[in-house]
Amino acid sequence: MNYSLPHTEIADNNEKEVSRLSNVNLNESSQKTIQDMSRNMKYYNICLAVFGSFWLIIMILAVIEENYNLAETLFNIVVILIQAVIFLLIFKSTRRTASSFKIIVQDGNFSQLMPALEQMKKLYKLQRRIVVLILILIPVKATVDIVSHFFDKG
Repeated sequence: MNYSLPHTEIADNNEKEVSRLSNVNLNESSQKTIQDMSRNMKYYNICLAVFGSFWLIIMILAVIEENYNLAETLFNIVVILIQAVIFLLIFKSTRRTASSFKIIVQDGNFSQLMPALEQMKKLYKLQRRIVVLILILIPVKATVDIVSHFFDKG
């Protein structure tokens, strides 16, 4: 009996599919769609970099300007650093995904479709994790604010 691991069969099927798709040429409409998607990702990335930079500068200035106690100041610095890392991760992942789709258009075939879709899958997985992180940080921030306010009055 020949036993093979399921992921080995999937990998073999993916290689066959990529090989088959590499011989298929994109029509003009498909090329335009993928090119537009790549271009939109590029513009999104530029906007993310600009707005993210402004947001981080505003946050830093707010921390410097406000008279926070030590706990609030440290917490706000941690939040700013987390936001900076998040912006950088999204920026890098979006750039990589856009580049993958741009290669498809430049080659004129589907040979790079699977890698491009893998990059897109990673981007959405990252964004899903960021949403979870935000949903965790919102109540933490509210708790820090409440506790800080309680100690300021006491």
